[in-house]
Amino acid sequence: MAERTADFAKRLRNELKTFVRSKGKEVSDRVEESVESFLQAVDEASYQTSLKNVADQFGLKTNEVERILKAHTRVKASK
Repeated sequence: MAERTADFAKRLRNELKTFVRSKGKEVSDRVEESVESFLQAVDEASYQTSLKNVADQFGLKTNEVERILKAHTRVKASK
């Protein structure tokens, strides 16, 4: 799901950039900001859904899953 969302986001960015370039810089900047905001919301919703699915699967709360992920990321980064 995350890969499909990332692929969609990339295609959407490219298509919109091509379209708005002909409309001028001001329009281009506004559209790009809106698209980034939209994609962040989609990413956040996808992330929250994934957290809930994992939590449900293991009988945990979503904040417990987040703590585990953060701890794993810190350990992985320190290696």
